[in-house]
Order: sequence, then structure tokens, then C-alpha cells
Amino acid sequence: MRMASVLAALLLLPSAAAFRAINSSTDPLVGSHAVFEPYETGYVGYYGDPANPSAERLNEGSPYSPDTPRIFFSAPLQQSCPGMVGPGRNGEFYCFGREYGYCDRRSGLCVCNEGHTGLDCTTCQPGGLLAERILLRYFVESCPNDCSRGGECDYATGICACEPTRRGADCSQRFCAFVEKCVSCTSTVCLKCVEGFYVDPSTQSCVSCARYDPRCLRCSSTGCLACADLQLNSVRRSGARRIDQPLPDDERLREFSQAFVYGSQDPRVFDEAESFTLAPASYSSSPLNESSVACTQGDNADAGWTCSSYPESHRVCGHRGVFSFVSPLYAIAEAAGGITVTVQRSGGGLGPAALLYDLEHVTTTPGDVSPTMFYTSSQRLEFAPGVVSLAFKLQIHDDHNLESNKTFRLRLREPFAPTDALGFAPATLGNQWRTLVTVLDDDALRPVANLSFVVSPAATLLKGGAAGDTMTFQIQSVLGNGIPGRDPSSEAVFLMTSYIEEDDYSTGAAVFRTLRLGTVAQSGGVDVSLLTCTWMRERAGNYSVAVQLLYPGGLRGEYFGDAWLGETFDSTSAVSPVLTRIDRHVNFTWNTGSAFPGAQSHLSVRWSGWLKPLITGPTMLAVKQMTVCL
Repeated sequence: MRMASVLAALLLLPSAAAFRAINSSTDPLVGSHAVFEPYETGYVGYYGDPANPSAERLNEGSPYSPDTPRIFFSAPLQQSCPGMVGPGRNGEFYCFGREYGYCDRRSGLCVCNEGHTGLDCTTCQPGGLLAERILLRYFVESCPNDCSRGGECDYATGICACEPTRRGADCSQRFCAFVEKCVSCTSTVCLKCVEGFYVDPSTQSCVSCARYDPRCLRCSSTGCLACADLQLNSVRRSGARRIDQPLPDDERLREFSQAFVYGSQDPRVFDEAESFTLAPASYSSSPLNESSVACTQGDNADAGWTCSSYPESHRVCGHRGVFSFVSPLYAIAEAAGGITVTVQRSGGGLGPAALLYDLEHVTTTPGDVSPTMFYTSSQRLEFAPGVVSLAFKLQIHDDHNLESNKTFRLRLREPFAPTDALGFAPATLGNQWRTLVTVLDDDALRPVANLSFVVSPAATLLKGGAAGDTMTFQIQSVLGNGIPGRDPSSEAVFLMTSYIEEDDYSTGAAVFRTLRLGTVAQSGGVDVSLLTCTWMRERAGNYSVAVQLLYPGGLRGEYFGDAWLGETFDSTSAVSPVLTRIDRHVNFTWNTGSAFPGAQSHLSVRWSGWLKPLITGPTMLAVKQMTVCL
């Protein structure tokens, strides 16, 4: 009795998993048992039917198998059990025989089958059930008419356990023959239907509550009374019963964080079931799915949202939502300029909800990706009533440098507590509350500046000549993979510039020099990657010549954490920019946070690059400031 009470106490603990029970009635060493650690949670698992109280064999398996976590922590499996026999066909050892018990060679103890006890499992348990248990293992009783497909057969007794709407030894008789799903009736009238149905007073038939909502659990002729998650019906786990309605498309395509085999008895199948509530009549005069929309930001290159109807099956059953990313993984080419990420919420969009998202750099830097697009700096996602999906964009900055793929992670924060008076439970986060985004480097097949080179540079530098002469030299365009070649999309442009060093009296930055352009053209041979640069020396002097590789798609922005572009009056050394990136849009839009990572109350930005006017002629550049005070 003492051992039984101890075992019961252990099993009541919230973290109890599985323990080896030693029978104390016949064990002479009951006062000095060896101390064994309980099996580690998750390593014992389930086998067969969890409702079966019989002890069932769990193989130790081979090395590194999950149910043998300590196989190499001490001596090999060399312990012998009392009356040990084996190994059998599968290398298993038993105590006197398989029907008696299993030998745990890690401890040398016998784990007895039900009906057996003792150190070697040869003693019958009190109650005289041993013979009956042994007979039930080897003799199976068939049920009459296989229970007429209206119940389950207990093959140990041959007795049918009929469904609520059936009766009789073989479950062939309907309880209320005139209505199939009726479970309580008089001789002529149905009084009560099975769960999920109600009695229609006009026809005296059982009508499904799904007419109000697929998730309606209880209802009457006037409306739905209670809601429940369809996952609790186990249709996807073990198949539909005759009383179950077909799953709607959104439930049939619903994703879960864990995969289970069909017919699984694992209780974790129900871990992701959601709590549904009944929308009050005052909430809306139309069903929830008639106002369900999915919205996308940035279709018009601004912070506005464009919404369209989204198919949902929720009508009167819903909740504020369980939020998650649509996909756990995203990938985008570096040259794409941006990536669209979608956050969805379940529950049919009942009531408003809001949450924030964060960007976590894994191998990226702020120069590779921005947490928003140029037209906004808000990382807050506002889900208005009826909105079930929000798709927003993040800006990807292409640096045109050959490098490996980079990754960053997006995380959802816990939704804000509701501030309305609707009385619905707060929204929550789902298991897919973060996603990993990979930025794919695409410079292997594009020309790279630091790999391209001047052909015969020594000879080129020695060339002289007089003013007015035309000078030529060749350059080799090399792709990021090291192979000579040109840009397949013809976007890359080689630009040649020069200036006379004697005329450079400027004390300003080099970007303000007066430059003269040359020409760069294909040499005309078989090698299309061999280019000829041509320029004219207008007058005598020492010339500095540069060939630049230009890509369309933005200017190089250098962001400084001060207001002086990193230059100080008391020092000759310039401060490096906090952030350098390629900006497709010269645009600052921010709310109350910093304009860029590392920015303080003062900041400055310098953009450099080449602009291509739409038409020939003078071009004016202007800066426009718009300040909105809230």
C-alpha cells in the first residue's frame, strides 16, 4: 500500500513523465533499492493505445536512438535479470518468457506484464485474473455483424459499443428510426439530436448547426449557442464520423507546427486548438466572412493599404486572432529591391488587433536591409475588424559586391492589449511567430569592379603624346565568378572620366571636381568582354583617369551620426559613416524613432553617384522638407 500511494503521488506531479515501478510485496530488498533516474521527458513516448493499462514493451533500439539516451554513459548492457531468457529473434531478453515480462538489461530488473509480479515475474497478482488475461492475449471474440458499422467492437469480449444513435447487440437498430441523428424521442417526435444538430420544429428532423457556422457546436432553431475549434472533432486526425460535416477549405488547408500520423493518439494533436467565441448580434449585421479582407501595403509606392476580399468560413464564431507569418522561410534576390512578407491572423477577424514586428540581423547589416520601405518607418501592424492578412514590404539594398548569401530574421511581438469594450479575449501569437529571410547574392554572373582590370597597365601608363592627341587603352570586364563576360541584362555601364591634376585646387570633397568624359565601347573582336577606352587630351598636363562600373538602381548613401558629414573642426581626420548603403529612393520618412540605426538628434547624409536625366539639358536638383506635427 505504501508503494501504491507513492506511485500515485508521482503520477500527479505536473512534470511526471514515466517511472519504473518495483513491486514491493515480494522484493526482499525493498529497503535498499538502487537509485535510478526517471527516464528523461520525451524519451519514453507512447506505444499502442494510451487507454490500455497494460505494460507494453518499448525497445531500447540501437545506439543514438531517442529512447536510449544513456546507453554509453556507463557500462554496456550486461546486467542479467532473474530467470532471463534470450535473446529472441529481435535480440530482446525476457524474464522466463515474453508473456511474463521484459528484462531491462540496463538495471537488471524485470518489468512485469499485467497479471504478473515478483522479481522474476512468475508470481500471479492477487485477484485471480492471470488466467483470464492470458486467455485474452491468444483468443479473440468477433462481434455480431461487425457491429453493423454503427459501433466499435471489443474483441476481448465480443460485445459491441454502439454509437449514440444505434442500439441492439449488433448496433443495427436505430434509436429513433424515423430520424437518423435523433438520440431522444417519443414514438412520433424527436426530442433531441446528436451534438452539432438541433430539432427543426417545422420538419421534426435533425439539422446541422453548420448552417450558422462550421464551428458552431450547439445551436437551436434561432441561432448558434456555442462555438468550438473544428480541430477538436479529430476529423483530420482520425477521419470523419457520420455526423461530421465536411471541413471548409480554410480548415482543410490549415497548417500546424507539428506533424502527426493519421490516427495518432498523441494528445499534442489538440495543443493548437483555438478558443472561439460567439459574435454578439450587436457586433455586426452581416456574417464575419462577408467583411473578411486581405491588405497589401505599397502597391502605389506609399504607406497606404490596398485591400481585397479574402475567402473565410467564419460567420458567427471567431476570436481576435492567433498571429503568425504565412511562411517560416523567405528568399529574395539581392537586386529585387524589396521583399513582401505576410502576417495572417486566424479567428475570422473578430474585432481590432495590433502588434509590432522586429528585424534581427543574422549575417546581414543595416546596409543590406531596412525594416521598412522608404515611404514609412512604422513597424506596427494594425488589423482592423475583418482584416485577416497584412502584407508589407522591406527594402533590400544591393551593394553590387560579390559575397555569400545573407540572412535576417523577423519576429512578431505579443499583440497589444485590447482597448475597446467588446469584451473579446486578447489576441495571441502562434507558433510561427518568426521567419528567416535569405538574401541571395546575384553578383556571380554580373561584372564586378574589383575583378575587372586594365589590360597591360604598365604600357598604358607610359604612353605620352601631345595636346589634342587621342589616347586609347583596353579594359577586361570580369564577372563575379571570375570568368570574363558582360552583364547579361545590359544594365551595367562602364564610364570613363578624367581631370588634370594641376587644375585641382579645390579644398572640397573629390566628388565636386570638374570631370571630363571619355568613351567606352566594345573592342570589336570575338571577346565581347574586352572594351576600349578612348579620350582626348585637350592640353598638356598630368591627367588622372578613372573607369567606373555603374549599375542603375540608386545612389550610395553615407549616413553620419552628426550634422557635419563626419568632419570636425578640431581634427584633420574624418569620422566614418555609421551606415553606408545603396538607396533606390532619396526619401526620409520616419515617426518618433531614429531615421536610421545609430542616428541621434542630429544627423547628416551624403549621397553620391551618377544621375541620368530624362531629357538633354540643364537639370535642377531640389530638397523638399515636409514636417507634420502630431
